[in-house]
Amino acid sequence: MLSLLLFLIVISSFYSSIFYAVVAGNVARLERKSEVNRSIKYGNVLSEYFGVYLVVVAFPLIVNAVSGSQPLGYLALVIDLIGFCFYSISGFDLISRPIPHAGSRILFAAVFAMLVAVLQWAQSNGKPDLELVDGLIIVASLLVISAVHVSRGEVQR
Repeated sequence: MLSLLLFLIVISSFYSSIFYAVVAGNVARLERKSEVNRSIKYGNVLSEYFGVYLVVVAFPLIVNAVSGSQPLGYLALVIDLIGFCFYSISGFDLISRPIPHAGSRILFAAVFAMLVAVLQWAQSNGKPDLELVDGLIIVASLLVISAVHVSRGEVQR
């Protein structure tokens, strides 16, 4: 039952976080010449890369810290990554707009998932230095992908 509850929390968190981004992206494509296009583009980037992706990072860490149970923390991580995979292939992700090549997106998602797993392991095993370095790498990668999104704009599929 707890596993099902955690799964539902992850899925609902993803979709509630990205609903704005999906709607705003559709409006942005309709209103290319509009004054709000720039604001919507930055809103998309913030809600995707510093909303959805950080929910993916934070959720298992919070479960692990609150429960104090490594097995429950790892269960949350597995459920979280399953939800992230579902999100990545659902067509709602923004990364497919500036980076239309599937191989590049899959590589980014795999590296991101690995970084989240390392962060979970570092937290569970009391490795604060590794936790800090991994967290900084995650933030730096999100800043880079955000800059790519802003500079390339949204490629029509």
